[in-house]
Amino acid sequence: MGVWRINAACLHIGEIEFDESSFGNLEKDCGKVKNPDQVKLIAGLLGIEDWTVFEKALLQKVSK
Repeated sequence: MGVWRINAACLHIGEIEFDESSFGNLEKDCGKVKNPDQVKLIAGLLGIEDWTVFEKALLQKVSK
């Protein structure tokens, strides 16, 4: 059953919409998801209890 959950989560991740205007300040981590219900659904499929942690991971800035 886990394979189907991961597959569903991967498909739903493509449905997440980001608010482009919320990424203006590159100095600090910022950004917003337009449809947080989609993030909640994906977190549930992956077994993540606190969906806000998953949302923060999606919005975290990565630099090399």
